[in-house]
Amino acid sequence: MKRKYHKYFFVIQTISILGALTSIIEAYCMGKVVDYASGDPAKELTLVLVIGVNMLCQIATNISGNYLINRYANEQRKSLSRAVANKLLNAKFCDIDHLETGYILDIFSNDIEKMLTYDRTMFTIGAVILKLVLSLVGLLYMNVLVSLCIIIASVLSLVPGILVGNLQYEKNRLLSGKEDEMNEHFMRMIGLVKLIRAYTSEAYYAGKNNMYLTRYRKGKIALSNNVVLYTALNSAFSILPYITLFLVGSIFTVTGKFTIGGIVAASFFIGILGEGIDGIQNAFSAKQSNAAARERFRTIMNLKEDEESEKRLSLDEGAISFREVSFCYEGSPKILEHFNLEINKGSKVLLQGENGAGKSTVLKLAEGLYYPEKGCVGLQKDAVVSAANQESLFFPWTVEENIRVVNRHLKEAEFEEICKVACIEKDILSSGNNKRKLYSMGKNLSKGQLQRVALARALAKEADIYFFDEPTSGLTREMEKQVLSNLLAYLKGKTVVMILHGSGYEELFDQVIRIG
Repeated sequence: MKRKYHKYFFVIQTISILGALTSIIEAYCMGKVVDYASGDPAKELTLVLVIGVNMLCQIATNISGNYLINRYANEQRKSLSRAVANKLLNAKFCDIDHLETGYILDIFSNDIEKMLTYDRTMFTIGAVILKLVLSLVGLLYMNVLVSLCIIIASVLSLVPGILVGNLQYEKNRLLSGKEDEMNEHFMRMIGLVKLIRAYTSEAYYAGKNNMYLTRYRKGKIALSNNVVLYTALNSAFSILPYITLFLVGSIFTVTGKFTIGGIVAASFFIGILGEGIDGIQNAFSAKQSNAAARERFRTIMNLKEDEESEKRLSLDEGAISFREVSFCYEGSPKILEHFNLEINKGSKVLLQGENGAGKSTVLKLAEGLYYPEKGCVGLQKDAVVSAANQESLFFPWTVEENIRVVNRHLKEAEFEEICKVACIEKDILSSGNNKRKLYSMGKNLSKGQLQRVALARALAKEADIYFFDEPTSGLTREMEKQVLSNLLAYLKGKTVVMILHGSGYEELFDQVIRIG
């Protein structure tokens, strides 16, 4: 990522500096055009031509600079979000459970954009500094005494705006803190793993604690109103430097120490100076946001993934082995105790048992999402595992991207075949002429549709062993039969371990194991 950043940095920095120079030249020439309006036509024409060339240069630098910045942002957004998604899909549940408050939520809702905002700011920081310096030089060049008076008066008039701006920033920080407070409250209540599957859906929270949510909303609305008020005041105070310029400039023009053209040029310079000050403030703000965002990103990227453990055996014979395994979740009674299980390569196995007997736990231990307290779990040597769990993790991308995320090299014919196996119709993949995007953890699709998407994603990964935890519980009986028939035929020769909500499918499997 660093190499790509540097590649764009120097090009965009050069373009933005060129744009800053053209704006300074243009401002100076504007004032001279006014002064020569009733004087030297030749000079006036030359200045107009210079202004025209500068305007064209500004347009060119703005277009090219924005194009490169947006291109970089799109590439990085896709790269960073894929990196996070792949980590979350492969990370151990035991590691995700112990993440600090808000990490995963913030990464997908805000942090990637904060990191990109910082990069954008750094791309143009040279132009920002140049605007600050050259606008001051331009003012002083016209008339040192007059310019000093204008600068001092303008700075004094900026003070109310700066104070309001600081209050605005503080209210924004409090508003962000209010959202973090809500997330922390609900994470304590329902656990992080469940929360990452809901993202920031307030409807999900509402069912958990209406009183707390109502209090949160009132605080959020009050802070939002304050932010709007301070934003309006800040905009109003930004006019004060121009009023100061015209008052001071008019006095010196009457006394013959300044010109009307000088006032025009100075107004442009003050505008450019204001842009520079805003740019510096934005750079500091972006730096603060970026530091926290990158720390959360690093935490996600440091999650353990496919790590061998002393409690995990590599099997030369057989696909899966449980030997005297005991396990319990934190704060819960033992789910498995001295549990043994042997599954052969290429077998199609159905796990049955009462609710809470430990069927899902067996799958998670076999996947390596948890490690046993005692005993050993073994997996086929060098086996690649794929799974569709009860609560699959979906990302704010298109349905197709959510499927392809586990296999970027999936060919179109293979993708179509997988969708056919999972009974994914065209209306799930697209809405009208556009590819369908998932919102709020896929709440714009039904449970049955989401289960088929999760199933297709599991099939998209080229694996040796497939785990399916109730992959058809949201489907109709007829659809369930079709999906199971397709699935087991498609995975012929692969090892499949499945938990099913319904009954009557035992004849489809080579082995039926009852747990509990």
